[in-house]
Amino acid sequence: MENYNDDRLLLDASERHSDATHKLRCTKRSLTGKKIDFKTTIYNKLKKYVLTPEQLKENSYPLVHPEKSESAVLFTEDGNKNLDSSCKICCRCGAEYLVTPKGNCVRKEECVHHWGRLRRLRVPGGWETHYSCCSGAVGSSGCQVAKRGCC
Repeated sequence: MENYNDDRLLLDASERHSDATHKLRCTKRSLTGKKIDFKTTIYNKLKKYVLTPEQLKENSYPLVHPEKSESAVLFTEDGNKNLDSSCKICCRCGAEYLVTPKGNCVRKEECVHHWGRLRRLRVPGGWETHYSCCSGAVGSSGCQVAKRGCC
């Protein structure tokens, strides 16, 4: 009877196990006996989800700048919007208002808004969201009136 070195047996077993596991992960036989390559199969299944260059632009994906290889270009929907410096957006109510070149409001308008934050409250059967200033529901008219053009 031969005397085996236990360390060598463990090493051989682990090498065989890792080789077998790798082969098992990458290829398997189907019921018909044909070999199946999982890497190719996964690639072919995921290929239909690859976006076209037009879809990448539509979804604001950063693309390589055509002139500067280390820079990126972003295509956003805001690029189509008219960038008029005389038109501002109120930071409290979100309404647009016009300003003069010096930054003063063209018309005196009121800003109706909620000064408080939205809070989620646990109620029987779920959650409700209310403003902390007046307990008003989301979408309710504001509880505070101020001059438009705070920002």
